[in-house]
Amino acid sequence: MVGIGTQDSLDAAEGFLADTKVTSYPLLWSPTGESWVAFDVPAQPYTLLIRDGRILERWPGGASPDQLTEAIDRTAARS
Repeated sequence: MVGIGTQDSLDAAEGFLADTKVTSYPLLWSPTGESWVAFDVPAQPYTLLIRDGRILERWPGGASPDQLTEAIDRTAARS
């Protein structure tokens, strides 16, 4: 799991992570928004499940823990 930020500033994103105590995944910073273009992300929050360079699932508005677990289990079963 990786967070990719591109809005506001890196300081604001790091502050948000600190405020919410999110420490379980790294934050990558995309200051020009090229990551949004590359992954066809229209807005935040947005969650993608990517495996072997392929986008397997998309969740506009974000994904719940249950949605992520179910999708990961489905993709693992296909392997």
